[in-house]
Amino acid sequence: MKIAYLILAHHMPEHLPRLVRALNDRGVDFDIHVDAKTDMTPFLGCAAPNVHFVAPRIPVKWGRWSLVEATLALMRQALSRRVPYDYLVLLSGACFTRKIPNDGGAVVDLIDNMVARLDGAPYRAVDLLLRKEPAVPFQVQFK
Repeated sequence: MKIAYLILAHHMPEHLPRLVRALNDRGVDFDIHVDAKTDMTPFLGCAAPNVHFVAPRIPVKWGRWSLVEATLALMRQALSRRVPYDYLVLLSGACFTRKIPNDGGAVVDLIDNMVARLDGAPYRAVDLLLRKEPAVPFQVQFK
């Protein structure tokens, strides 16, 4: 299984290498956008051949269009490698899992075992993810 983890980060740089190590497996790539308002240097501790930082960086404001722009930049970068990914998984840099994928990328385990963000904020998206509603197939094309 081929997975691209798309990570939006803006704080807690010491956590990012732990997240990457926990999710790293064969067939996995990481695309990371660090908010342009944040010093990038501390985030470089997770550099590896399958870790790709987005450039140019976007100054993100939560709940604003800039958050969508940063997400689209992550998707463009991942898809530009022309790897036939099975999943693009969008995460916050504050996410973590209780169960570590160990079978070449167990996205279901990642989603089913997502816990509260490390900074203590509630993780409301978990409720939506765990409803197990059938996914609607779609394709993303960038011009």
